[in-house]
Amino acid sequence: MAEVGATDGAVPGQGAYRILRPGAGVVVVELLGEHDLDTTPQLRKVVFSLIDGHELVVLDLAEAEFIDSSVLLMIVQAHRLAVEGNTQLRLVVDDSTLVYRVLEMSKVLERCDVVPTRAHALADHVG
Repeated sequence: MAEVGATDGAVPGQGAYRILRPGAGVVVVELLGEHDLDTTPQLRKVVFSLIDGHELVVLDLAEAEFIDSSVLLMIVQAHRLAVEGNTQLRLVVDDSTLVYRVLEMSKVLERCDVVPTRAHALADHVG
């Protein structure tokens, strides 16, 4: 079952996310549409709360059309929080997308575990 969320007053496709729980201790957060300074505070709360209490958190950016520097910062902060809490954080992003290019240029890809598909992200946790 999926949980769908968005920031208050969000424009459709802006700031939306979906939460999936494919197995015990595993959670997937799908970012949908555009994410920026207006939508990041809510997303940060969601992601940070899910890191606590899960073995694996997958941040799936496959359907994200745009992310700005506030999202990049949130990803770096989430990565740090995950490392401190002994949780794995994986990013799903295809290397042919604009989002991948933004992550690459900002050097975020060098910090995080990045895989091209959700199946790769879940391979060692969900049978």
